[in-house]
Parts: sequence; structure tokens; C-alpha cells
Amino acid sequence: MAAQLDLLVSIGDLIELPHRGDRKGRQIYLGPPSFVEKALGRYLLLGVRPNGAPLVNESLGAGIQHEGHTRSLKLDAQLAPARLGAAGLHEIPLDHWLKRPRTDQAAAVVTVMRQRLDGAGESGEVGGLKIIDTAASVLYYRGRWRQLASSDSGDFVARRSQAYGADLWCFVRVEHGVPRGAGGSSS
Repeated sequence: MAAQLDLLVSIGDLIELPHRGDRKGRQIYLGPPSFVEKALGRYLLLGVRPNGAPLVNESLGAGIQHEGHTRSLKLDAQLAPARLGAAGLHEIPLDHWLKRPRTDQAAAVVTVMRQRLDGAGESGEVGGLKIIDTAASVLYYRGRWRQLASSDSGDFVARRSQAYGADLWCFVRVEHGVPRGAGGSSS
């Protein structure tokens, strides 16, 4: 179930966003009905309509091809944007869809995260927290993640579990094996 949920979030059928209101956390919402032109006349369909309503009408829906967890549609390139727009789908430009996140220098990211930790209050108990063990072999990535030990002190790259989706990345300050401050994102 978690793997399928991750696939739906990664493609854009579902969107994980910060919780609105006083509570911190994240919630999953239906992705807006959208399309991306993958190649001339080939369109990737994204999003979900509420209450199980079809993403497109029957005349378009008959041509949907399922490829794993994705849906594609072949249409005449001249008519497709108007037909998909009339069906209530929003176009996402290919360059926007393929755009990579900005890159930052590692030292700058660490500096910003340490500043955030300096200004944050106590984190309290952080369930499911694992840190990356810099002393472990880099040849086995999964083997580098471990629980906190009483000898751990300092700032660590960490992951923490959440109810749905992949573990969240975070940067945590630890004193003698106890988290004192944590900040992070779900990237």
C-alpha cells in the first residue's frame, strides 16, 4: 500500500502539502486534473477528480493507455490542448514538469539548517528517527541508517517516519543520544 501511495504522489495524482492551520504536519490531497505533452501528440494525464469522477469524458477516456501507474493519451497535436482544456485539465509545460530543484552548495545548506536549529525550540521525542552513520561503509546505503546511540552528540542528517509516504528528511541536533532540535522537509 505504501509503495502505491508513493507512486501516486511521485507522479502527481496525489499531492503532499503542509497542514493548514495551527497543527504542524503534512496532508495528502487530490492532484488537480492536468496534462503534460510528453511528445508530439502524446500526453501524460495527471490528477484525480473527487468522488471517483472520470478524469476525462468518455470520448477521450477510450484512448487512455495505462503504463504502470501512469496514464497517457494519444491525440491530434493540433486539437489536443483545446480538447483537454475543455475537459477541465490544466496544461503543465514540459520544461516546468522536467525542471530540477535548485542546487545549493552543501556547506550553505548545512549553515542554513544549523541556523534553523539554533532558533528552534526543543523537539521532544521524535518517533522513528534514524540517522546516517558516517562511519559505516558507503557501499551499502541502507546499512548506513541506524537508531540513535547514547554516544551520539552533534548535528545529523536524519529520516523520520510518517503515517503515509516516504520517511521525511530532517536535520537533527542530538545530545548524548537524545534529540534536542529537529527541522526538515519532505523533499
